[in-house]
Amino acid sequence: MRRSEIRERVCAVVVTYNRKELLRRCLNAVLQQEYPVEGIVVVDNASADGTPEMLLELGYLRELPPKQLGQDWKHELIFGEDASTRLIYVRMPRNTGGAGGFNYGLKVAYEQGFDWFWLMDDDTMPDPSALRELLRALDVVEKHEVGFIASKAVWTDGSPHKLNLPDLSSTINGRPFNLLDANDLIVVRAATFVSILIPRHAVARLGYPIKEMFLWGDDTEFTMRLTSSGYLGLYAQRSIAVHLANNSADEVCNMKLYYGARNGFYISRKRGALRLAYFVLTQLNNLAKKPARCRGFILKGLMAGFLFNPKTELPPNESE
Repeated sequence: MRRSEIRERVCAVVVTYNRKELLRRCLNAVLQQEYPVEGIVVVDNASADGTPEMLLELGYLRELPPKQLGQDWKHELIFGEDASTRLIYVRMPRNTGGAGGFNYGLKVAYEQGFDWFWLMDDDTMPDPSALRELLRALDVVEKHEVGFIASKAVWTDGSPHKLNLPDLSSTINGRPFNLLDANDLIVVRAATFVSILIPRHAVARLGYPIKEMFLWGDDTEFTMRLTSSGYLGLYAQRSIAVHLANNSADEVCNMKLYYGARNGFYISRKRGALRLAYFVLTQLNNLAKKPARCRGFILKGLMAGFLFNPKTELPPNESE
């Protein structure tokens, strides 16, 4: 039996905020996978667009959350013809950003005892074969070596999504990037949370995404944390997911630039003085290319990066 045919218990973790129609399509894509998931955790970051009402109408909820929440609200539903899929909906009392959502969603999925966690935003539309192709990597590598397996994120026209290109070097931890290219796998240093599969053992050892990062860079930090600890980061070219977000950072001129600069400063600082200097110089060089109204976000983010020093949360010791 091929190792990818051994039953792995997979839980999808989807973070959503005010995009109920995209969430509907994303959940539909997850439920149409050729390799079925056993669990889905939906983290709703206090959406105000009628997301809970839509989920109730579609049968994913049996009741609506209270209008006023002092803490998170969970609702669990078992569905499917053989009652094989568990959906846990989490309504957050406030918007915690993508980082906060993935931090909390991964905690919930981890507590349920799943083997793998399949992370994605609500604007991710994985092909029906996406999850199966991710797990196919286990036919050529040992499970305990894997830190993450990322899908190929594409734009609506099928071209590679510019904001979801993996971090690639000629060698990573002594492994050449094309070590496994005969199997349509590329060894990478980091990837984004757009259809990415993470094993339980890696979370148990190295913890959750950093919620204080709020958005932009939390996925880079998390996946780089895994590969820096010796795990394999893999990019599965046959696993395709359409990402409906903007395809260029040039279109962004808001607080995302602040978080990108602050979080990027923090990530670069962890990689050493030369990497930090390169990052800062690149950001300053980009200032001239940005409209004046955008520059303040970047400068404030760089200054905040000097003091930004969040801590990593670890799961409870499973032996306790």
